Amino acid sequence: MPFASVFLAVVHDGSHDAPAAVDYAVDLAASKPGHLTAYVGVPRVVLPAEYPGISFGEMQAEIERKFDEEAAAWASDLRRRASAGGGAVDVELVKDVAVPMSDAFARAARVHDVAVIGAPKDASEFQALAIHRLLMDSGGPTIVVPAGWSHDSSAKKVVVAWDGSAQAARAARDALPLLARAAEVEVLSVTGDKRTPKNVGHAIAANLSRHCRSVRVTEVPAGDREPGIVVQEHAATTRAGLVVMGAYVHSRLREWAFGGATRTAIRDGKAPTLLSH
Repeated sequence: MPFASVFLAVVHDGSHDAPAAVDYAVDLAASKPGHLTAYVGVPRVVLPAEYPGISFGEMQAEIERKFDEEAAAWASDLRRRASAGGGAVDVELVKDVAVPMSDAFARAARVHDVAVIGAPKDASEFQALAIHRLLMDSGGPTIVVPAGWSHDSSAKKVVVAWDGSAQAARAARDALPLLARAAEVEVLSVTGDKRTPKNVGHAIAANLSRHCRSVRVTEVPAGDREPGIVVQEHAATTRAGLVVMGAYVHSRLREWAFGGATRTAIRDGKAPTLLSH
């Protein structure tokens, strides 16, 4: 059964390609048909109160006016596109600084089946913070859609990244509506990490086979590569339309400092990735 309610988060700061995430969310909501709620975040930039010879107040007002006009036009176009897809849609503008805006996204996502957001581009801190808040505070799955993704949400091939962790288990369960309609589900385990037991994917594959049409298990050695890169490269090679994986299996501090599968999926994902924590 497809998701009945989809939440779309968009940060309108000019730093990333939102259309791919919008198209994905609209298609996902139309597949039931379901309901799409979109929050378009319009960041507020805090500038110094004053500086000799420079009117920061006027500058800030002009920046906010420009962002507001662009976001309003963008929201109107989103309503039109979503309505054309046959589903119900609500669009709301959220005008605030980064943290309260991201918190508003997370609160809204809690009352929907799934959240969708575009991958950050050019190191957008607004976008990265919004994704982090959705993953940690929404209580549900978040699908991160890479910029330039041009396929719809009906993935024929899905890769489930499996290491036996609680986060991976939650992601697999959260993704069942999408896994059940896929032609092929591949449980992928990256070997070579002492924390991942051998043959770890067979038990979850047995369970998924009760829901899915075709399930198989694949083990790929990591070698000298980071597991997240292995997963994303495998997804690209096998032309997967969706990757499913647990988020922040290791500590958030460690992933921030040294990198990890979650950061790879967010920054360098090759296909839409459903993440759950």
